[in-house]
Amino acid sequence: MKINDPRTCLTLAAFVALGTAGVAFSSSENQSWSEDVWTASIEGDRARLETLLVQVPELEGQHYDSYRARLERWGQHRIENKEFIKQRRAETHASLVSALEEGNLLEALR
Repeated sequence: MKINDPRTCLTLAAFVALGTAGVAFSSSENQSWSEDVWTASIEGDRARLETLLVQVPELEGQHYDSYRARLERWGQHRIENKEFIKQRRAETHASLVSALEEGNLLEALR
């Protein structure tokens, strides 16, 4: 399934980064942070989301390590995704150039 809406992508990214079972908030301040993360995600505010995800409030016990591990995986997935897109663009461009050189306009438009 391909998701074209950037707000949906950011929301899903935040959901994956935060996890549903690994983070326990201990105060209303932390709950406010969580709401801010979701708001930034839903609004598609990538810069604010990334700032919030890095500036996490204190978490209880082992939840901090779990959160940081999830955040690290999320960042790694983003890097891998950017590299995959870059590679596919290069492959598509090469295919387009090849098809045009061969005079195959139908293949070039694919």
